[in-house]
Amino acid sequence: MLKVLSVDDEKKVGELIKALIEWERLELSLVDVVLDGKKAYEVILEEKPDIVITDIRMPNLSGLELIKHVMENDLDVRFSVISGYRYFEYSQTALIYGVEDYLLKPIDEIELNKILDKVCREKRQKQMDESHTKSLQKKYRESKHILHRELMDRIMFGSEEQKVEEITQEYGV
Repeated sequence: MLKVLSVDDEKKVGELIKALIEWERLELSLVDVVLDGKKAYEVILEEKPDIVITDIRMPNLSGLELIKHVMENDLDVRFSVISGYRYFEYSQTALIYGVEDYLLKPIDEIELNKILDKVCREKRQKQMDESHTKSLQKKYRESKHILHRELMDRIMFGSEEQKVEEITQEYGV
């Protein structure tokens, strides 16, 4: 399950987001609902959520500052921004920080779940790709070790040139 953190200085909005998300269908779990960016940053460092849904204007640390701190620390978190502000600067800054999803209040349940569905698919695909890459790297290391051992055996028990040429042809090296 992917983990979600909801951040909004209006408790009612945070609870609304919690109520609107299709948790089971999207295979998501809630980390917490927090009321300010500073607390959110602490939770992100401790709990490492996959997705953070954040407001922009909050006390202590704005949503944009929160995103900036997380990105500067190279944490693997996807952000969706929800704001009551239509100001171009906010959305432009969010885009600079890599935020792809910017929703305006009032929150549309269908749009929110559609965005989360997209994020979930992308995160899961990335996890599968990383797992596949690790598997290939492991196989490569194992193959390299076997190839080295076989080369040494052939060199020790036969004509060097013949053995090296056989291995080269056999493995396409």
